[in-house]
Amino acid sequence: MIASATSDVSICVFGSSARATNDAISDRDVLIVANDIASTKDIVAEWTKQGWSVSLYSRKRLRNVAKIGSLFVKHLQLEGIVLSDPSGWLSKILEEFCVKQSYYSEIADALDLALPLQRLKGVGIEVDQALAADIGYVFLRNYAIYRCAEQQTYLFDYRALLEELQGIEKFSDRCRSQLMRLRIGKHIYRSGNLRRRDLSGLELVTDCLEEACSNLTLNRIEQNTPVRFLATPYSTLRDCEAALVSNGLFNTNRASMPYPLKKIWKMIRNPKDYSWDVSRIDETWVARSNKVIAGLNSTTSSDVIVSDEKQRSDFTSLP
Repeated sequence: MIASATSDVSICVFGSSARATNDAISDRDVLIVANDIASTKDIVAEWTKQGWSVSLYSRKRLRNVAKIGSLFVKHLQLEGIVLSDPSGWLSKILEEFCVKQSYYSEIADALDLALPLQRLKGVGIEVDQALAADIGYVFLRNYAIYRCAEQQTYLFDYRALLEELQGIEKFSDRCRSQLMRLRIGKHIYRSGNLRRRDLSGLELVTDCLEEACSNLTLNRIEQNTPVRFLATPYSTLRDCEAALVSNGLFNTNRASMPYPLKKIWKMIRNPKDYSWDVSRIDETWVARSNKVIAGLNSTTSSDVIVSDEKQRSDFTSLP
């Protein structure tokens, strides 16, 4: 493990690495907190170099999310392993943290995370099952965390969450087995390992999710429906991603993407990069993204590549 030589920096491992439930496709998650996050550049670089997924927070930011009862802080409180906390600041925050009385509004926001799947519902072999699995996994894990929290049960392991949610929603063992496979699909999609992209054994993600979540209804929307401004920046970004995929604009060769798609793809792959300024994903951003997508839809692939510099200029106003 990498410790910190700076008294201002706190480091905490969390997730499956802290629970010792990690496997070959698990992320390795570590939280780094400091008053001045710019001072953590070398520490973050070293953890990242060693394969860790770094969540970087200022003290002010972590204090604010603790104040609103964020279950991320509950996760740290229950399962985090504090490796370095010279001032004791992080330990104090975790010791004093209290959950909210209700997470009903968070359940509603979590349901919005599934809405991008409406673009992929009911289209059979045209569905990019890896993308559907990725979106479905992120939605289901968040939904299950908040649904369980409403019952005052605080879980963060995916398998344990599914077992608890099955007890609440009474879905079938077969459905639970399919939902476990979403995690594999997420890994395949994010790793870009195209040789392992065949998920033909995975049933339609939307059907499994609707069986498992009584609050969820996913109605098919038209392929050319513009990107929608949804409840959270992340769900809006995923709706943009699903719109691009369903229109055939995210080809398998990411390196050959025109600049606008590379910009959107970078944000999709690195949500922590935009979470510092969520105001960037607003109605204006959605309108500009739809304009770019409409322009790409009106050209051939070769035209898109030729006009890359113009698109770069047109797209600079997007985050």
